[in-house]
Amino acid sequence: MTTRLGGVGKRMAVTVAVLLSSTTLMSGRSDGPLEDARVTISRDEYGVPHVFGSTLEAVWFGAGYAQAQDRLWQAEMLRRSATGTSAEILGSSAIESDVMARTLFGPPARRAELFANASPQMQRILTSFVAGMNAWIEDATRLGTLPPEYQGQGLVPRPWTVDDTIAEAMLLLRT
Repeated sequence: MTTRLGGVGKRMAVTVAVLLSSTTLMSGRSDGPLEDARVTISRDEYGVPHVFGSTLEAVWFGAGYAQAQDRLWQAEMLRRSATGTSAEILGSSAIESDVMARTLFGPPARRAELFANASPQMQRILTSFVAGMNAWIEDATRLGTLPPEYQGQGLVPRPWTVDDTIAEAMLLLRT
């Protein structure tokens, strides 16, 4: 389990720091970063997504879409761990870790400052990634294909934010 979590952590860290066999094609979404762009997500024989896009924004949109498609519930739990909101789901046993997360990673204003001070390219990457996450959340909500954990917990996912992505990266980098 440690190796697998380490791999996820490294991928998220690289995502922010540089920042099943079917093919999914999305093009020309009128919302967000894909107005005139194209992105293709194809999956190999192991189900691993490979993202190809006509612009930087399209590639990161596709990466966000594929990540939400494959790991939305894991991302939800990491988001809650990173923003100190786990107790909302897990109960009072998570309060101590929520307090620690809020102490270590600070309030949303701290992460907003990090985003504001990021390069324009990094801002586009993060914004595009978030748009991809939200596009899949919207599609899955509409089609009734959200991960079953949401129904089991009686939750509806809230829209993904840049703050969520930065907070997760901070958590995973610390880990």
